Amino acid sequence: MGTTFEDDYFIYTLVDDAYNRKGWHISAKKYNKRFKCKSVYRGIPIVSMSRTFYSISNTEFDVSSMDVSNVTDFTQCFYYCDHLKSIDLSTWNLSNANSLASMLGDNRELAEVKFPRGIEIDNCNTKCMFERCKLLKEIDMGGIKINHLESTQGMFREADNLRYLDIRGLNFEVKYFDTKNGPIDYTDIPVTFVYTPSLKCVVLKNKDIAEDVSEALISERTENTPSIVYGMQQFDSGRLDKLETKLNMIGKSNAVICIYIK
Repeated sequence: MGTTFEDDYFIYTLVDDAYNRKGWHISAKKYNKRFKCKSVYRGIPIVSMSRTFYSISNTEFDVSSMDVSNVTDFTQCFYYCDHLKSIDLSTWNLSNANSLASMLGDNRELAEVKFPRGIEIDNCNTKCMFERCKLLKEIDMGGIKINHLESTQGMFREADNLRYLDIRGLNFEVKYFDTKNGPIDYTDIPVTFVYTPSLKCVVLKNKDIAEDVSEALISERTENTPSIVYGMQQFDSGRLDKLETKLNMIGKSNAVICIYIK
């Protein structure tokens, strides 16, 4: 590894990011419960948070004072923090991210995640982002728009208790985006929701995407699980409750509802 410095919170090591941009990779000092950093350290941007908090044993920690606006790589950032119960990322500017792959993977005690709103990302890999997050029941990424998806394979794999999912900002219409060749005719939708047996509602960008996701969810279930595609002008939890009640009354309580925003 290259030049290394440290402060009270992190160890800083010079690396090249995915764009061959020189910057810092940061590794957390694991005894802390609160972490702080600016977007630039010693005149050089922080560009990599790959495995920054890997395997930290805290049940919770505060990252609200971190400026991550220059970071491109969040791969396995919180991977295998096996006692982590909640994390608040609502202050994080993720707009330069090009990898959120396995960002929160293998956090089997994690029950709550808060994401920022008003974020737009150009091109990003979200492969296995929530893999094996066994206790998560709700994921709201509705405030994050991703224009090109490099991969969503296994994004929610084995999130066994996941019931509600808002990913209306994910643009599955650009089937696959290769950083060298641009859009390619390929989609990860069939392998995005594998082993999500409790999933009841997904909020998506438009009708075409909702129909593709509905088909994928029907194919993924081993039992005869119906899937309903339903349009709303804006998401309304009250209307969703009424729809679920109607489905229960007609014997389709196990249906997955794919909502698209008109």
